[in-house]
Amino acid sequence: MADARLTVAEVMPALEKVAGKRFGEFMSPARMAVLKSGGNINKGMVGQVLEQVLGIGNSSRTLDLIDGELKTHKSTPTGIPMETVAVTMVSTIIDDLFDHRPFPETRVYKKLNRTIFVPAYRDRSAAPEDWMFLRPVFVDLDDPSWAVIQEQLHMNYDTICRHTKSCFSSGDRMLHGTPAPGHILQIRTKDSAPYSPIYSARAGRCVSDKNYAFYLTKTFVDQIHHVSGFKRGVV
Repeated sequence: MADARLTVAEVMPALEKVAGKRFGEFMSPARMAVLKSGGNINKGMVGQVLEQVLGIGNSSRTLDLIDGELKTHKSTPTGIPMETVAVTMVSTIIDDLFDHRPFPETRVYKKLNRTIFVPAYRDRSAAPEDWMFLRPVFVDLDDPSWAVIQEQLHMNYDTICRHTKSCFSSGDRMLHGTPAPGHILQIRTKDSAPYSPIYSARAGRCVSDKNYAFYLTKTFVDQIHHVSGFKRGVV
């Protein structure tokens, strides 16, 4: 039976072991079938299949691991990021943003404080059997080597809080995204019809007609690769 409560130290060696290997080399036919379920390539299934391979199971817990989080992000075969990385939904902490709750006390910080980032090559033009996970990067924001990243995240979070309060008091009184140039943390829409409006108890009304989420930009991935010494094109 899969153990849903593993630690970062237990998971990292397993990730290193499969890094650079084609899915067809280590995934069972049953897992490959799940990945291609319904005849379509389901990108959300990639992270879920990785959890199954590692034996941590799929759950709704705040953190995937006992002492950290696991996140996959789409990349080229050499590790260049191709998409932003979703962190958490804004609806879960909308009033924390309105109240400008200190960053270290937030769900966003908890999701990012100790996180394993796994580049995943999953190009639709290639057969899923040729997809692969690349070398993982573990980010511990309490470690001094990540101080610059932590400071940037903190500053961007503060900007988002100010932006949120400004939206509440603006003419349209609705939440908007924050694709600020140079930011490594932002919020933007993450919803599809039928949409899920965001209700704020603090405002006493819906502040958005659809849901938003926190995202880490591709620049964030570039920066953690630089800090960690990640060599692109080398497993």
